[in-house]
Amino acid sequence: MKREDVKVSREEACSGKYKSISHLNGESYATVWYVGGEINPEMTYTDRYCRSKGLGKYAKSNSSKSSSSSSRRGTGFGAAAGGGIVGLVKNAVEETPEEKAEREREEREDERIQDIIDYQMKHFKKNLKAEYPLTGSTDELVPRIKELMAQAEEYKLEQSHPDKLHSRLAEAKKKATAWLAFRICKRVKKQDKELFDSPELKALRRRASRLSGRTLIMGVVIFYILLFLFIAIVCSI
Repeated sequence: MKREDVKVSREEACSGKYKSISHLNGESYATVWYVGGEINPEMTYTDRYCRSKGLGKYAKSNSSKSSSSSSRRGTGFGAAAGGGIVGLVKNAVEETPEEKAEREREEREDERIQDIIDYQMKHFKKNLKAEYPLTGSTDELVPRIKELMAQAEEYKLEQSHPDKLHSRLAEAKKKATAWLAFRICKRVKKQDKELFDSPELKALRRRASRLSGRTLIMGVVIFYILLFLFIAIVCSI
């Protein structure tokens, strides 16, 4: 399995196509995962994009073209990626003018929303770090963790808001707030290992990891690495 950060346009970065987007020096980069030289769609693209383009688990496996592609490429990730590419081409050909117009409208709306979120989150994170610094004694750090987690829980509730901008902004704030709480927990570890290992701090740390998205990302990566290793072992027998 190979990871590569590929430079993408601003439109692609805001389209909701890729699972992971990073920004550096004003440029946008998408994290693309390869297995056997083929893109792994389920690790690279969002579920919504895979569903709309017939990629990964949404690939149509009952067509003769998909079957022949699968037989040439083998099984596992290679087959999934191969079927995903066929599905992508098939969907592009079958897309009607109305569907294309709707897709482009959604992409423009997603881009507008992402621009607003990027701008607001830049200031939000700056103010958050200023209000809850990583320095201080454990007597100062622990209350900060609790306050941050209380805020993260409130943002989690706001994610169900029907307005897309409000919902996505709440999700971004939840992740940023929980991530800062998790980082402060690590600071506590350097000062007081016993306190760090206490049931209360363990519970806060686990919750912070989940709400920040760190647990999910690590879980997905570990799952695919183990699955890839299992397939490699089976194929070598």
